[in-house]
Amino acid sequence: MARKPTGNKRNTLAIRIIFMILGVGFVLWSFTLLALYFFGEQEEAVITHIRREMGERNEVIPNRYTLIIGYSFQLEDGRTIDGYSRKISDPVFLKPDGNSRIKIRYFKAMPFFNALERDTIPGIRHIVLLLVGVFLLYMVRLIRKAG
Repeated sequence: MARKPTGNKRNTLAIRIIFMILGVGFVLWSFTLLALYFFGEQEEAVITHIRREMGERNEVIPNRYTLIIGYSFQLEDGRTIDGYSRKISDPVFLKPDGNSRIKIRYFKAMPFFNALERDTIPGIRHIVLLLVGVFLLYMVRLIRKAG
């Protein structure tokens, strides 16, 4: 009969599992955004709402806020898919009029995987996400060796 992990081993196992889930999540996020750029369908979406999240950001540059932009687009078969994204912007009040449009990318087979086109353009953002994920997965290996 196998012994159950106790005390420190149980905590180490929990930390390894959490780091593994986060690491895989960051790697998948990076690859999904890149796959949307290369293999995703382009569509124009209508901005449905814009909300300011919390208060002013605690940064060196004053008057910066996080905006949540909600959008909706229609597929060829008539289904409507909703999505949202975050954007850092100034405190100007924006109100969608139903005519404002943004470009998005989505997978034709799985349209619920979608993102703003500007978020899918390959750049340093994807490299950072990938490196964070790989680092967390490497930490899982180090914790296993230490424990």
